[in-house]
Amino acid sequence: NKETFSELRNFESRRFAVKLKLALENTDKVGAVRVTPNTSVSGEIYIIGKIQESNGQKIKVSIKVVDATGKKIMDKSFSKKIKANHYSNIRTKTQDAYNKFFDDIAKKIVIKLEKLKPETVLRITRINDLRFGAEFSPESFRPYLKKKKNNYDLIGLPSDNDPMWERVKSIKVREQIFIDSLQNHYDKFVNSSNQSYILWQGQSYNEIVAAKQARNKAIGRGVLGVLSIAAAVASASSAQDNDYTNEVAIATLGGKLLEDAAKFKAEAKMHRDSIKELGESLDAELAPNVVEFETKTVELTGNAKQQFLEWRKFLKKIYELEKTPDIQL
Repeated sequence: NKETFSELRNFESRRFAVKLKLALENTDKVGAVRVTPNTSVSGEIYIIGKIQESNGQKIKVSIKVVDATGKKIMDKSFSKKIKANHYSNIRTKTQDAYNKFFDDIAKKIVIKLEKLKPETVLRITRINDLRFGAEFSPESFRPYLKKKKNNYDLIGLPSDNDPMWERVKSIKVREQIFIDSLQNHYDKFVNSSNQSYILWQGQSYNEIVAAKQARNKAIGRGVLGVLSIAAAVASASSAQDNDYTNEVAIATLGGKLLEDAAKFKAEAKMHRDSIKELGESLDAELAPNVVEFETKTVELTGNAKQQFLEWRKFLKKIYELEKTPDIQL
């Protein structure tokens, strides 16, 4: 897709995740919803989206909902065309044109989740806990799980007073607190970008419409130019030696139409470049994050994914220190 720009898509991937999270929370039918840097973060249900198209005029995304067992709950594409009056109506032009789109997706996801039986939810929760434990101590917790391809099944459970199990559960709570702290960054990122993105949506919509009109003009005038020149050549081949007036006039007209076509093509390119520049201007990084766990602290830098990876490494070191206290961080 020529209108897919990496900088804009990186921006939208974060923004859309937060918008869907907010839409799910607004249903009042789900528990905690968190935006996470990747699927290695502990969670019972994962919602993974892929942007297929977004230009202010149309949005299309594919949504996969997968539980911790690896079972696919939903795999569906959603699309919506934005009406022109959204951007001209004084009541809506300052609102995100995609709001209702994410509300509709959230409702469809909730319908799927409400069909899960209580015993299924309990099984998903237990498998999620064991998968998290296996990240830190594979030899202790993988035996409780059966894995076939990307699907997990439950074989057994560790005892509640297993010291390693208790330690893993404690670490899991700390990870959830860290992920909760990231939500403030995500929310701030979206709130601070609202005005810029809503402006981009309206401008992009206008640029798409203008570019399409310019392309249509270019195609129409280009064809007429070729036909006029062809007519001039055909006419010249059958003309009398002393009659050149009509042929020269027609050939000149054809050249002018082709010149106009080139101008409109350049205009269309200008519109596409304008959209690209708007998209590339949108990006964000997280501020450094100093996190404390028990008597240890760690400073995390980079974007959300990089900070999470550093945090997970830190937690694994903490876990290893607990197993062998002579290890120094």
